[in-house]
Formats: sequence, C-alpha cells, structure tokens
Amino acid sequence: MPSTNKTAAEYLALYAAGWTEGDLQKVLEATGPQFVFYEPTNEVPKYAFPQYFAEFKAANAPFSPDKFMNIEAVASRVVGGRLTAACFWETGSFMGTGLIVATRTGVQFEAVQLVTL
Repeated sequence: MPSTNKTAAEYLALYAAGWTEGDLQKVLEATGPQFVFYEPTNEVPKYAFPQYFAEFKAANAPFSPDKFMNIEAVASRVVGGRLTAACFWETGSFMGTGLIVATRTGVQFEAVQLVTL
C-alpha cells in the first residue's frame, strides 16, 4: 500500500514512469489499494493487474528501443484533493487515451480507450 507522504502528482508521475518504462513494480507502487484499470470491455482490479500488465506487454511492441510507451498531450486538474489527468499514449502496436484519477493514497483508477495502429 502506498505511503501517504506522496502527493497525487507524485503518484501520477510514478505511474506514468512505470508505463513508459514497462515497469510493473513502479505502476503497482503508484496505485492505491482499491485501484481498478478499465478498458471498454474489461475491468481489472489491482489483484489481477500484474497478469493484465504482462499480457499487455507481451501483445505490444515497444514504442522505441528505450521506451515501452510514449505518453504525451497530458492535461490535468486538481479538484477537491483529486488529481484528474487525461493523456494520449502509444506503444509500437497500439495507441489510445487514458483518464486517470490520483489522490494522496495513490492512483485510484485509469480508464482507457484502445485504438489499433
């Protein structure tokens, strides 16, 4: 469980770094205890996320030799202690958008829309 001495922005940065580097441990360290990852047809709770992440990495070519995922066009806003961010991301196989909510206890959820390149 994340410690509460990080800010929502720090958890979001760690979460993004985990995806960019393809580093499951960083992603998990950034997530709160009730984290859920949403795709249009799939809901992945935190306990099942390691398997999802492994399958996602296996099905996707990296964005570049030194980067699993490219994340850009990030827009964020803090309201009531919650940081909400939207971004565009891409790997070598897919691209999409993400909507992420983080608090002082970690990233609470991400909802993505996938697009095949």
